[in-house]
Amino acid sequence: MKDAKPIDNPIPAGDCWFEVYNPYEHLEAEPPKPLPVALSEEEARALAKKKKAEQTRQARAAKRASPYLQNKFQTSKVLQKKLKAIFDE
Repeated sequence: MKDAKPIDNPIPAGDCWFEVYNPYEHLEAEPPKPLPVALSEEEARALAKKKKAEQTRQARAAKRASPYLQNKFQTSKVLQKKLKAIFDE
């Protein structure tokens, strides 16, 4: 009863009403949590694919944010042209 909260009412108790506490508030149960539903094969595949795509996206973002050079000289045509322009000067 010491943790009971009075009813929020702008009119003070005694004028028109009495303060009422719920003596059974400590006995109230929490609402039931929903049970997990098993995914179908298609939903499980879609979820796995989505998670893998998110991991790939995060890895690529980390590589782009990295201060180190991530491109390979042999495979990046743009980088090859830029290097060739620098060395030919």
